[in-house]
Amino acid sequence: MKVLIKKIVEQLSNEELKAIFLEIEEWMKSGILKQDGTFKEVHRQFEDELGFDQSLKVTEDAVLFEIAKRFSNNIVDSKRDIIVGFAMKEEDQSEYKNIFKALDIDVKTIQEKK
Repeated sequence: MKVLIKKIVEQLSNEELKAIFLEIEEWMKSGILKQDGTFKEVHRQFEDELGFDQSLKVTEDAVLFEIAKRFSNNIVDSKRDIIVGFAMKEEDQSEYKNIFKALDIDVKTIQEKK
């Protein structure tokens, strides 16, 4: 059962996950889940493939876990890119300067610490 919902959720785009997150956030605030939203669509697909009704909580947990996993992977990938950038000569670091800037890292301070 968890493998099935995991497979469904892993296929969602980042845009779909963002829409679902906003729907869940609104649901938490208002107590009303959008009936024609992406979250319910994913939940219905899960139940259809499963062949019986399932708690919305299972779908919610799977979606929130996937969001956290992708966010975590992005952080790891960014840190890996930064480490590669540190090993490069200053003139070769231009492609990493945007990453440094986004993470509020001062490249000159890093170079001084070398």
